[in-house]
Amino acid sequence: MGKILIILSIVISLASAGVGYINRTTLLQTKETLASTQADLEKTKSELEEEKKKVTDAEAKITEITAQKSQVESQVVSLKKELETAQTNLTEANGKLTAKTTEITTLTADLKTKGDEIEALKVAVAAATAATAAAPAQDDNKARIEELETLNKKLQEDIDSKNAELGDLKKKANEVNLKAARKNLMGRILAVNQAWNFVVLSIGDKNGVLSNTELIVKRGSTEIGRVRITSVEPSTSIADIIPTSITRGLSIQPGDEVIFKNPEE
Repeated sequence: MGKILIILSIVISLASAGVGYINRTTLLQTKETLASTQADLEKTKSELEEEKKKVTDAEAKITEITAQKSQVESQVVSLKKELETAQTNLTEANGKLTAKTTEITTLTADLKTKGDEIEALKVAVAAATAATAAAPAQDDNKARIEELETLNKKLQEDIDSKNAELGDLKKKANEVNLKAARKNLMGRILAVNQAWNFVVLSIGDKNGVLSNTELIVKRGSTEIGRVRITSVEPSTSIADIIPTSITRGLSIQPGDEVIFKNPEE
């Protein structure tokens, strides 16, 4: 009986030791698994934070792109309006140019008519002069000579009158041509002298530029100020900057556009 109890005690002890060993092994494995799981959890958290940051950055980028899109759409609308205005102005300018072209054609026809009249008068004067020279200087021919001299004088006066009319027509035609040229006058600022307050322009006499002409300076659709022509060369001109016309915070720069300012507008 005593041996049996001892054996049972031994068996129970061995069983307890075995169970303890198994439990210890299981506990160690569980701890390792837990540590691994925690590491995985930390890694997952880190990855999640990175993904959240990416999402936040993406949302910020989308907001920025949306704002840029709105700005671009606004600029497109503005450019369309400017294009429509430019097209309207071009149509009006073309209409005025057509009218001026018709006027010039009429003036040219008038010039030719007056020229023909002058040539005819010159022929008549020549004939009258020849007749006067050929007439004998006798008393009975004095009346004829005086008549021819009076006719010659009258014809010369008519020629002078026609020449004056022709000069007026030429002057009017030139004015019309210059006005039409200045209406569409456009150039660029080549250089700026801030110390002496003047600019050099890319347009000159052959473009219809006249001294004392006032031009508007623009950069894009923004009016910078105005300049007044003081000296004209064939292809360039010099203009003084009008200080009171300069837009606050801006200054005239090379490359700025200049256009004719019609005093009637």
